[in-house]
Amino acid sequence: MKNDLEIEVKFYISEPLEFRNRILSKNAISEGRILEKNILLDTPDLQLRKNGVLLRLRQTDKCTLTVKSIPRSGQDGEFKVLEETETGIEDFDAAEKAFATLGFIHKTAYEKFRETFQLKGVEICLDELPFGYFVELEGEKAAIREVADILGLQWDQRITLSYRSLFERLAQHHGYGFSDMTFAAFASADADIHAIL
Repeated sequence: MKNDLEIEVKFYISEPLEFRNRILSKNAISEGRILEKNILLDTPDLQLRKNGVLLRLRQTDKCTLTVKSIPRSGQDGEFKVLEETETGIEDFDAAEKAFATLGFIHKTAYEKFRETFQLKGVEICLDELPFGYFVELEGEKAAIREVADILGLQWDQRITLSYRSLFERLAQHHGYGFSDMTFAAFASADADIHAIL
């Protein structure tokens, strides 16, 4: 079980192949690219969301259960900081069924392809979502700033919102009639993210 602070920032990436090559040119080590399938759960009256808590089931080549919440110290504005507790689970479908039995509902599903790299103690995640490419930097604050500089990222262009929050802004802007961030849902949707960044 992992239980600690998650400190991260994101950046929108318009040229993912060029950016991937830039990451590799800095001697970052790739851990491979995988498809993540995620389900966010909540109570029917959305009490978790109202209290700043995220409950997520994730399936990749393994399954994990994650709870994220706003730390007692609050947010600092420069980074996205959350308390994170994560543990492995054996059976994704059984876990989803167990939470449904406890009264939790499937709030949102989302997918992304993620390639993870390591550089100077920072986890670099190059993410392909149905509405664009992003890089997420996670680690200690000073190391994140250093790696952002090394990769030529403009600090004033950083994003501290979650992918769910970005999707919600995009859905409101474009008037989507769906609530899942899946590649199938976006097959015929306008995914222009520039209007909300």
